[in-house]
Amino acid sequence: MLKIIPVFVSIILLLTAVLCGCGQSVVEPTYAQPITVDMLQALSNSDYPGYISHLSQDMKAKTTQNDFIALSTFCEEQLGQYESSETNDVSVADNQTTVVFKVRYQLVADVLVTVNFINNGGEPLVNDFYMDSFRLEPVYSSMITSSMLQALTANDYQSYCLYITEDMYFRTTSDIFNQLQQYYKATIGDFVSLQFDKIQLELTKITVTYKAKYSLVQEVTVTVVFVPAGDTVAVDGLFLYSPEMVS
Repeated sequence: MLKIIPVFVSIILLLTAVLCGCGQSVVEPTYAQPITVDMLQALSNSDYPGYISHLSQDMKAKTTQNDFIALSTFCEEQLGQYESSETNDVSVADNQTTVVFKVRYQLVADVLVTVNFINNGGEPLVNDFYMDSFRLEPVYSSMITSSMLQALTANDYQSYCLYITEDMYFRTTSDIFNQLQQYYKATIGDFVSLQFDKIQLELTKITVTYKAKYSLVQEVTVTVVFVPAGDTVAVDGLFLYSPEMVS
């Protein structure tokens, strides 16, 4: 028995070391805050060259000046000027560092900005950048979303297609629409009302999430993806989820 004790103690010490190591927090890289502040200020000032100067090649290729101007204009109108930021969370996975900042704007105090950094030969570059808010509902979003949900309930394909992109129109044929309408009618019932939940801002799209009430289900998560369409926006995705729909 005495010979077993040292082995047992060694195991306990090893487990303790592993558990302590797992609890260590990831340190925020020194470059994260300055780069993020530069990009947020560039958005506020409509500074396209300043914004893309920190981007990876892949993200630069996807970041057109028109998309940047659309996002910058939206931020200026809905958020106001950038004021300050503080680190909210840091994580590392697959050789990429993701930092989440809590950002204060002139009009909205608690916007979450997520920045994904990669290492390019010792130079940190931004490979993803998006913003989340629980307060910032676009003025057009509720009307368009309610109209589409009402059209689904009424089996009105023409009204449903009024606000969608050409790509979504080809993805959602009248046969597919009819199948969706019948499925939703059987599982969640008729659309009743809509309540804003949150928004996610990306350079090429705005994703808005709602909590919807239906006649058979009290809460259905509705996700709508808006994309720029000239001087306006169009819907490129509409998704409904409820546990009752998959049970």
